[in-house]
Amino acid sequence: MFFLWSIASLSLIIKFCTSQQLCIDSCSFHHNFDEHLTLPPNCTLTQRHQCDVILTFDYSTRIVNIQFGSYAHKQQQRDDMVYTSELITHTIITLDGDSSAQNIVEYYCSTGDRCEYEYAINQVLSLYIQKTCHRLRVNLISLLHSDPSSSSRSCMVDDGDASICDQPCYLISINPNETRRTCDRPRNLEFETTIGRTTPTNKPEYSHRLYAYACTTELCNGNAKQQQIEKLLKSDDGECFLFLEDGNQTTYETTPIPHNQTIIYSNSILLSIICFLMLFY
Repeated sequence: MFFLWSIASLSLIIKFCTSQQLCIDSCSFHHNFDEHLTLPPNCTLTQRHQCDVILTFDYSTRIVNIQFGSYAHKQQQRDDMVYTSELITHTIITLDGDSSAQNIVEYYCSTGDRCEYEYAINQVLSLYIQKTCHRLRVNLISLLHSDPSSSSRSCMVDDGDASICDQPCYLISINPNETRRTCDRPRNLEFETTIGRTTPTNKPEYSHRLYAYACTTELCNGNAKQQQIEKLLKSDDGECFLFLEDGNQTTYETTPIPHNQTIIYSNSILLSIICFLMLFY
């Protein structure tokens, strides 16, 4: 019985000592593309099972919003996922009015202390501030947006027939084998694409991509136009969006840990010492 109790206790100690890491606590701030990044004083460190960061790049204002520690608000949505890291990039391009583009990059990790900060600064920030999405936006507008005075157009619907619609045509490609087409309601004239890469703990890495758009040119949500859009996306070569690889790191000066964060860091070291003593003594 004592042996079983010892094994159970040892398992709990190992889990307690290895399941958390230092992450930047909840904080959000704006950063100008042309300035050096400095973390605000309210960006302190805390211990969590998983670190996270969301960066929203606005190329019309050349401002990026950086949000650390929002994972807690999404806990219920992600409880069923056990992974080492997850990268999600979401691009939104407006096709009418004052056309603009945004890139939203989400990153979640459990690979070590401040893993979200190192990845955001060493890879995401330095690469995405150089993007403009200008060429992709111009080409999308030419394919998908007609004369604003046009009040109706032919759209494809899911039954395979063309229909005259007063609303914009709409297409969503969920995967290479599933595309939905409709013109059922008013929609913002936008193009959106989401690319994700997930590295589970005990499974092979996998990726996914979907895109959707509302448009006003003739049969713009049909198969022929969709093939043109996919060809356009493949020819982007990183001007607007890019799937980052771990090897493409750039050098960036790491922001020193403020004094109030050092206290938490010291507590983490103390916790490690306690765990060591509990395990071996």
